[in-house]
Parts: sequence; structure tokens; C-alpha cells
Amino acid sequence: MYIEEVDRAKKHFKLGLKLQPEHKHLKLAFKNYKKFKKGNDRAEKALRKKNWRVVMQEYEELLGIYPFNDRYNGGAFVKICLAARRLGKRMKFKEQLDICNEAVDYSESAESFAERGRLYGQASKWEMAQRNWEQAVRRNEQHRPYREELERAKREWKKQRRKDYYKILNVKKYVQPKKLKKAFRKCAIKYHPDKHAKASDEEKEIAEDKYKECVEANDILSDADLRRRYDAGEDVLETLQGGNQNRGHHHQGGGFPFHGFHGGGFRFN
Repeated sequence: MYIEEVDRAKKHFKLGLKLQPEHKHLKLAFKNYKKFKKGNDRAEKALRKKNWRVVMQEYEELLGIYPFNDRYNGGAFVKICLAARRLGKRMKFKEQLDICNEAVDYSESAESFAERGRLYGQASKWEMAQRNWEQAVRRNEQHRPYREELERAKREWKKQRRKDYYKILNVKKYVQPKKLKKAFRKCAIKYHPDKHAKASDEEKEIAEDKYKECVEANDILSDADLRRRYDAGEDVLETLQGGNQNRGHHHQGGGFPFHGFHGGGFRFN
């Protein structure tokens, strides 16, 4: 049973009881076997049907039958973590994380780190997802899907750390050029330094930073190639800055709006 040779275990139990029908410990062992077999069948059936509540319940009950079977119980903990994750918003994230933490603490297997990594990724917590996938890959370097998931987590974490230009201009990801231009005008006027001439030095500095972000967001999103690369997760800011320097393109102060201001291919008057 401890090496998961369940059918062979059954044969040994039956043979032993045939030789000594009243053997107390053997009768108990065979009873536990039958309990385990039925519970495991129910758990696997629920897993196939994606009945996640039942999956959690069945595997939790199975953990108590062979408490010292690290090999099986480690896998059971992972399946409970999987079920908790697949319940999604029907379960609080903290509860899901506590369950997956238990799976990792029990065995520290590649599978447990992988499943907890998926949970973090599902919650868009990409830094922690990346850390867990690194642990999974470290424990099973030959498993290609783990390496692919790690690379994805790295990309998403990189995207998460950078500026959200759509949010800066308060537009949706699939905004059309006309609406993008309108949003940029609104953002630029709102934070233009001339609008904050009478503000405190701290407020002026904040407005200036916001204004620069408006310009930066527009310069990237209004350029089809830069926008495509930005959406793909590339770091396009260096490309933009390098291109502006090569063209002698810069934004300069004075007047309202800035004299000589250009943004995304149109003159802002």
C-alpha cells in the first residue's frame, strides 16, 4: 500500500486472511485497504467530473487512513490544493493559499510548488508565482511545462512592474486612435504645469510627473509598432527615448500648452 501497489496489496491481504482468518492486525489492514480503495475511487471520479468540493472532501478523508504514507499523502495534498484553486472566487484567496501552503510544507515537492505557483498566477500575484515556479523547476529540471510556466510568470511580473499606460490615459486596451487622442488631450490639459502655476512646489512636482506620464503613454500607444510591442510585454521605453534623441525630438516648456509640443504624431495646440 505504501508504494501504491494497491492490487498486489489486496492479494497479500486476502492470502494472509485465508491462512489466519482471525489475525487482528491483518483484518484491520484489510479494512483500511477497502476504505482507502473506495475513497480513492470516489476522489478520482470527482476529479474527472471537476466536482472540486467533493475532491477536497474525499482526499482530506483519505489523508487519515495512512498517515505515514508520505508518497501518497503528498500527492493528495497537491490535489486538495488544485481543487481549492479551481474553486476560484467561490473560496477566499487566503483560504486557498493556506491549503496550498500545507501541501508545500508537507512534501516540498515540485508538484506542490507548481500548484501554488498556479494559484498565485491566477490571482495575478506574479512575483510570488515566479518564485514558486523557480522552486518547481529546481526540483524537476527536465519537466518542460514547468520551465514554460516559469518563463510566463517572469514575463507577467515584468509587465506588472512597468507603467500601465492605458490606466494613465484612462482608456481601455483596445482604444481606437481617435479616442486615444481625446484622452491624451484631457490628461495633458489636466496636468499641464501652467494649470498649476499657483500650486505649492510639491503639487507642481506631482503635476509635472503626471504630465510627463501622459506624454510618455501617448507616445507609446499612438505608435502602432511600439504599442504592439508594449502589449506583448516588451520594454519599449528605452526604444522610445533613444528614438527621440536621434530625431532631436524633445518636449520643452513655456506657454500653455508647451510651445513646440508634439505627441504621437500630432501637434497639441
